[in-house]
Amino acid sequence: MKTKVITILIILILIALAVFSPWRNLNINLGGILGIKNSTETSTLEVSSLGGKLKVFLDDNEVGSTNFQDPKLEISPIIAGTHKLKLMRDSDSIYPTYEKTILFAPGISSSISYELGLSEDLTNGWLIVPEKKVIKTASAETNITFRVLPEDAILSINGEKKDSKVVKLDPNAKYDVRITKEGYLPLSFQILGFDESKIKMSSEYEYIVDVKLGSIPLKVESK
Repeated sequence: MKTKVITILIILILIALAVFSPWRNLNINLGGILGIKNSTETSTLEVSSLGGKLKVFLDDNEVGSTNFQDPKLEISPIIAGTHKLKLMRDSDSIYPTYEKTILFAPGISSSISYELGLSEDLTNGWLIVPEKKVIKTASAETNITFRVLPEDAILSINGEKKDSKVVKLDPNAKYDVRITKEGYLPLSFQILGFDESKIKMSSEYEYIVDVKLGSIPLKVESK
């Protein structure tokens, strides 16, 4: 009997809410109730494979996988702060793993594209991570720092060779980046090209682009 009374009361309350709709004037954050942080407290990681299937781990927890020519794998939401990223080849344990501790910035994404070769020398790819500006400037341009291995590799942006690995670029524009060195496989990718919704947020950051070139595999001629 008691259960029936409680059930009837609940139904009456729901009917009253449906009629008067008081929640229309309330600011209820469903994400907060469910423990999901908003976009200013979380980050995103975009992952793509330059060769073979990759398994992706954050803080030793598998969060997804991606294969060559697959669309970018988007991992979100990631609580802003420091996390350990690990990439592994799905096919065989003889391949090296990629591990990196990354400081994920709130409200803005990082991206990584990699191929894990049969050895560290044959592994190549790039990681793009935003870092909060230490000193804010009035300049509309964004600082991009390229950290390249080998260090004497040649950096070209939109076909123009750069003498410095630190450049200032317009965040609205999209740039073609190419890294080359004799004896290594070249890498080409695009950076920036933000839409208006991301320009204001990106102005608070500069970008670190870590690039690793892989050696060209030696051809073994059969006798």
